[in-house]
Amino acid sequence: MAFCVKCGTKLEDGTVFCTNCGAKVESAAAPTPAAPQAATTNTTNGMGATTATSNIGMGAPATGKGGAPKLAFVIAGLVLALIIALGIFVSIRKHTMDLNDYLQVEFEGYESVGIAKGELFTSEFFEDFYKKASKSATSSGSYDDLSNKIKFKFEKSEGLSNGDKVKVTWKVDEKYFKKQYGIRFKADDNEIKVKGLEETEVFDPFKGVEVVFTGVDGEGKAEINVTSDDKIYKDLEYRADPLYDLKEGDTVTVEVRTKDSYDEASTIESCAEKYDKVPSVVSKEFKVEGLGKYITKCSDITDANIKDIKKVAEDKITQEFAKGYSSDKVKLAGTEYVGNYVLTEKNDGTNKVFLVFKNTVTISDEGQTDGCDVYNAVEFDNVVINEKGELSCDLSRSRMEYNSYRYESSIRSRYYTYSYSIQGFENLESLNENVVTGNLANYNSDSSIAAAGAAPAEDAE
Repeated sequence: MAFCVKCGTKLEDGTVFCTNCGAKVESAAAPTPAAPQAATTNTTNGMGATTATSNIGMGAPATGKGGAPKLAFVIAGLVLALIIALGIFVSIRKHTMDLNDYLQVEFEGYESVGIAKGELFTSEFFEDFYKKASKSATSSGSYDDLSNKIKFKFEKSEGLSNGDKVKVTWKVDEKYFKKQYGIRFKADDNEIKVKGLEETEVFDPFKGVEVVFTGVDGEGKAEINVTSDDKIYKDLEYRADPLYDLKEGDTVTVEVRTKDSYDEASTIESCAEKYDKVPSVVSKEFKVEGLGKYITKCSDITDANIKDIKKVAEDKITQEFAKGYSSDKVKLAGTEYVGNYVLTEKNDGTNKVFLVFKNTVTISDEGQTDGCDVYNAVEFDNVVINEKGELSCDLSRSRMEYNSYRYESSIRSRYYTYSYSIQGFENLESLNENVVTGNLANYNSDSSIAAAGAAPAEDAE
């Protein structure tokens, strides 16, 4: 009994090529046979002398070197090797499955926003798998076993249009399947042409909105404002993730949905049914930029960048006086911006900014009129300045500093003079005492209203 020196397979005696790997079997050298001796006969010629003559067979090679038998041996060996190789090829092919033959791909949706879906493990796949698996397979070939060892992916599976080509790539544990099942998987990369998507009008749902980032670096917030008056935008809702605690350079993903949808597919379907057009994308990434830092000094505030904040403050004062907190006989006649205070929290750097106004009020009573000036401050918290010098804060949280004092008017009755409760501060000194001095334990301060009559507040260390 012999063994293949290459793969160790047991071979029958006399085997020339290994039945497993096809290698030529090295056998022990046989003794070289002695060259055949020519037979001679002695004949006597007429002279009585004896002559030796050769008795050479008619089929013997003329050269006497055995060339024809050796050639025949080589040819026989080649034929045997070919038969073995052919058998190995047939055996491999019998146990080979081309995964691309079993992958079922469908394209769904609409032109430019189509999606690709693929399914490999169909009944046809499992039927052929069990047919081709070796009888000595050590596993049952469960779905989980196969899906964990065979994976495919589309290079692009969304945003597809008819005519696009989708590349499919494979990742297969070939050694595992050869060992466990005796199966060889062919898994070449493949391209599939997109077809069958419905055609409809396409629009960009982010063309009609703007994403604005406000706040300070590390505590920023994303705001999404619709700028288009197209009716479809009234049905669209936008969600940013993350929304809060943003840092400069972060990436925020904004998704769009219709009010009656719950995912990407239903959003596209809803737009197609209601408006006969579909969004080109349903999500988009935005880079966080424009965040700033908390202002710490009054010089950060300019006439240009305070314009919007000042308008909110003036409206707030007008609203408060309109409520009649002082008296229905006291009316706001005019407003003049005086300056501001900036208070910076000593521990975390947040701030309070107070815009100060001198307001003229008129009093009408008993057929008489009078008037006076009153000072009011409107507070804005956490005011931020960005690299462009723009100010931002939550304007909805502004509030007017509450205070009131008693004004002795010139309006008189027959017996006495009237006084009125006026909302605000009688002078800048009292306003400064309330707004600034009362906060110096926790805040550093800066003032821009010294020229208006109040000395600038000094920073408290």
